[in-house]
Amino acid sequence: MQRLTLLVVALMAASPAWADNLGASVKNCYTCVGNADDRTCEKAPEKVTSGAPYLPCKRKYCTITRQEYTDNPGVVVQITRGCENSLPHADGKEVNDEFTMYYWTCTSDLCNTGDGTKAPNGGGGGGGGGLPYVLVEGYDGAAATGAAATVTGLMLLLLHQLQ
Repeated sequence: MQRLTLLVVALMAASPAWADNLGASVKNCYTCVGNADDRTCEKAPEKVTSGAPYLPCKRKYCTITRQEYTDNPGVVVQITRGCENSLPHADGKEVNDEFTMYYWTCTSDLCNTGDGTKAPNGGGGGGGGGLPYVLVEGYDGAAATGAAATVTGLMLLLLHQLQ
């Protein structure tokens, strides 16, 4: 029974989802929605008055999504700042006949600043300098870490069984 308990604990600790929740770091992310009529979210998210300007976030990224009409560049149709595990598109700019979309993610406290036309600076209020946001499409670092931990845990369990 003791060995079964050890196996269950080892597998739970090695699971990426379980491990992420054990040490989930909380960061603050600006959370707002703006448009051409109300540009507070775009220009000064810390001054948003409809709801809290920022909220604690346990998800993977602080985010910015910006939409403009392609034939009227620079004028925001909608901008959204939030807290997400992913965006529907990798970081960057996507242009079609009707809309230009910008998608950005970052991982530090209050990092989702700026007008949304370029990557955030990484620090609240434009500070930082180092860019702690990196979204590599097709690579899930948590899964790779979890898989390595699973193999290590199973090897340790096997060594324990052989003693």
